[in-house]
This record gives sequence, structure tokens and C-alpha cells, in this order.
Amino acid sequence: MLNWMLSWLPRLLSVVKEEKVMAMESFAKRFPAQGDRETLMMQITKQGIVPDGTYMVLDNYCTDPTCGAHHIMLAVLRVDKPSRKPMAVLSYEWEPKTPTRFELHVNDQPNLTGSHSLAFRDIIENHLHSTPAYGETLRNHFRLFRASLAQERTAFTGNRAQRRARS
Repeated sequence: MLNWMLSWLPRLLSVVKEEKVMAMESFAKRFPAQGDRETLMMQITKQGIVPDGTYMVLDNYCTDPTCGAHHIMLAVLRVDKPSRKPMAVLSYEWEPKTPTRFELHVNDQPNLTGSHSLAFRDIIENHLHSTPAYGETLRNHFRLFRASLAQERTAFTGNRAQRRARS
């Protein structure tokens, strides 16, 4: 089901960060098998704030390997009534406390888009506080995503050097 949802999700999300546009990519797109197992799915009923239904929360990260941002965008998609537009897109920053540990926090003025963004922000933050394993999953996704970008950059740089050596 995740592959089907990703097929109509826009390939890249963009966020403006200090006058620079960052391309974002879903963890599930880069790591399909792991994304299929670890993408947050929520069944919401009788909340009254958002429509009853099944929702998927895709975590998206900056694709620029030289980017120093610790940025994550969570896209909330309705699974049982798909639409090309996410129900919410929530923008967060990773704050490094130490070089090896990251903590997720919400900006004072988070970049919210979608008709139900404020409601989903509250639902997701509540889930983060009540389920520490989800925060750890996001931290792990961040580390894996960044490592894969570093590997791509190393491979690209190595291939360029090999082409120059052959010239």
C-alpha cells in the first residue's frame, strides 16, 4: 500500500530555509522496505477535529548532502480517501544536544500547511510524547537518510575522479 501512496505523492517537497530552497524526499521512497514497516499509520475515529479515517505520516528529509540542516517535514496523507494534497505538512527542526543525539522540537511558528494542520500537529505531538519509540524511529530515519546521502556523494566524487583519471 505504501508504494501506491508514494506513486501519487509529489516527488519532492520544498521548504524555504534562510532564503534557500531545500528539496525534501520521503524516507519511505529512499528505503521502501523499511519505510513500509515503519511509516506511522493512524486510525482516527470520533475526534471531531479531523475526519474519521486512516492516515499515514511520511517523514521527509533534505536531499542536499552538503546541507547542514536538521530539518524534517511530516506529510499527513489520508489512506482511505486518497488525494493529491496532503491533509497537513508539518515542519520541524532537529536540535542536536550532543553530536550523537538529536531531539525533535516544534518551532514557535511551525510552517503549517493543509486544512487540518493544527489538529494534526497536536495529534502527532501527543503521539511523540506518549510513544517515545516513534521519536526514536524518526531519529534513526534521519541518521540513515543522511548516511545514504553521504554514500551517494562519495560515490559521485569517486566516479568523477575516475573519469578525470581516464581523460
